[in-house]
Amino acid sequence: MTARCNITKSFLLKVLDESQQGVHIVDEEGNTLLYNKTAEAIDGMTKKEMISKNMKDLVDCGTFSTSVALDVIKTGEVKEVIQNIKDKTVVATGIPIYNKKKLEAVVVFSKDSKMLEEMVLQMKNLLIDNNAISEYLSKQQVNNYREDMVIANSKAMKRTMKLIERVARLDTPIFLLGEVGVGKTMFAEYIHNMSLRSSEPFIKIDCSAIPEAIIEKELFGSFDNDAGLDENSLLYKAIGGTLFFDEIADMPLSCQKRMVYVLNKLRFGEKEQGIKNYQNIRILSASNENVKKNVSSGRLRKDLYYKLNIIQVNIPSLRERYEDILSLIAVFLNKYNRVYLEKKMLSPKGKKLLLNYGWPGNVSEMENVIERLVVTSERDLIKEEDIIELIGDGYMQMGEGANLKEKVEHYEKRLILEYSRQSSCMKELSMLAGINESTLRKKITRYGINITFN
Repeated sequence: MTARCNITKSFLLKVLDESQQGVHIVDEEGNTLLYNKTAEAIDGMTKKEMISKNMKDLVDCGTFSTSVALDVIKTGEVKEVIQNIKDKTVVATGIPIYNKKKLEAVVVFSKDSKMLEEMVLQMKNLLIDNNAISEYLSKQQVNNYREDMVIANSKAMKRTMKLIERVARLDTPIFLLGEVGVGKTMFAEYIHNMSLRSSEPFIKIDCSAIPEAIIEKELFGSFDNDAGLDENSLLYKAIGGTLFFDEIADMPLSCQKRMVYVLNKLRFGEKEQGIKNYQNIRILSASNENVKKNVSSGRLRKDLYYKLNIIQVNIPSLRERYEDILSLIAVFLNKYNRVYLEKKMLSPKGKKLLLNYGWPGNVSEMENVIERLVVTSERDLIKEEDIIELIGDGYMQMGEGANLKEKVEHYEKRLILEYSRQSSCMKELSMLAGINESTLRKKITRYGINITFN
């Protein structure tokens, strides 16, 4: 048996009070019949001050500058106006209600223009995010690599990806350099997956995490210079595939010496009796430190460094990837919304705050922050205060190690990009930035900024 729902007058009044729009109903003479909570908040008036009051009297005494309700009573047609009410700009739409062709009432729906602007900005940012994700997905060519690796809108990242794509299919040793958190392991996996060895093993050795007493045995097993590779060693398991040394400067010197011997076999393809497939291992290495300083101090053997650093790939920090930040945020937000079955999105102010943050921990820090925001924010809309609670007041940082010149250039680059989003052409951008067009074009070229006008 279907239950009946009796919709009473009190129920309808509660529904109207919950509306996000102001609702103001007047009779055919302009007397207020109904005035909801949102209308109170927008107009700065109370129900007691409005009920039974005539709109003409309120306009005459200056409470309202105009009244769309009076205009509709006069014309009998739907009308939309922009009103200045105290310190607010309000968009109001008046709709006539007829009973047998006789005007019975006028319903006025109102909304604070600031609320409308926020909604438009949110929709615009959602479209930008969706476009960023679509662009990323359309470029995906390899199945088993991390999604944030191929986002390359910035000049620095495009340069890095161009080099990686050129050398990935070669068997030449590659040395990856970059700060903590830039994703060196992810790039190593990407190189492996783009190579002809993609179906073979990818073996990672974290030289900083494995104790000195263990790393040598794990790497070489019961290796003997004459007998060749131990079948239980990581070197043996990497045959046909890729061996990746993360934080190579932390490898014990005893291991470094033995690696030089192995690399000689790899390099020159020697096939002595009992030594199996030395030439069939691809070597990748990575460090986030000043490698030349480690070489000069003796922490990293010169001969090992020269054998590993045939091709050097510099992974840029997020300070150098400003144009990639929004796309990365969109990808991580989409990823963790799927993981946690959420529908979180960033407010415009929240997004701007993340753009202005220095990201000293680079991509790893960004992924961590976005995941935590998805999990901890109570509302679907992640606001500025949610972000500040996680990252504190460090959102104006320009990153560790940057000198004054780098910070000024970094800030100038961000301002140009921010102004470009508010402009439709180079002339408008020049006026907003307060510099002549010729100087502006030179700065855009020097910083390698990709400008797209609305």
